[in-house]
Amino acid sequence: MGESRGLAGRMTWRDSITTVLLVVLAAFICQQARLIEIGSLNDPGPGLFPFGAGIAIAALSILRWIRPFLVAAPEAAPLAGQAENRVESWRLWVVAMALLGYVLLTNWAGFAIATFLFAIVFLRVAANLKPWALVATAFLVAAGNQLLFVRWLDVGLPKGVFW
Repeated sequence: MGESRGLAGRMTWRDSITTVLLVVLAAFICQQARLIEIGSLNDPGPGLFPFGAGIAIAALSILRWIRPFLVAAPEAAPLAGQAENRVESWRLWVVAMALLGYVLLTNWAGFAIATFLFAIVFLRVAANLKPWALVATAFLVAAGNQLLFVRWLDVGLPKGVFW
C-alpha cells in the first residue's frame, strides 16, 4: 500500500508524512534557535548555526516534496536499477566506524588532523576521486572547517598533542 512510486512519480504517503514531520521539526529548531541570540553574519551568536540548520532542513524537505511534481517519472522496467540504487552496507559501516574514529581521535590528534583523516576516509568511500584529488579535497575540507570554526566563530576546539 503506497510502497512504490506511482506512474507520475508521485510521493508515497510515507514520504509525505516524513516531509511534514521534517518541516515541523525544522520550524521547532528555528523557534528554539531564536530563543537564544542569533546575532548577525558579522557577529554570530550561539543560535545562528541551529537557525541555519533549521532553515536548511525545511528547504530540503520542501524541495523533496515538490521534486516529484517537477521531474517526469522515468520509464519503469520491472526490477530495473534496483541493484544499482542499493547502497552497499559495507560503505555505511565504514562511514560509521570513521565517525567513531573521528570522535575518539579528535581530542588526541586535534580537530584539523582528525577532520583531514575523516574526510579522506569518507571521500574514499563516497566518491570516486583520484588520490591527489582525494588528498586535496580532504585538505580543503579540514582547512575550511578550521577557518570557519576556529578563526571566524572562535570555537575552542582541541588542538591535539602536535601543537
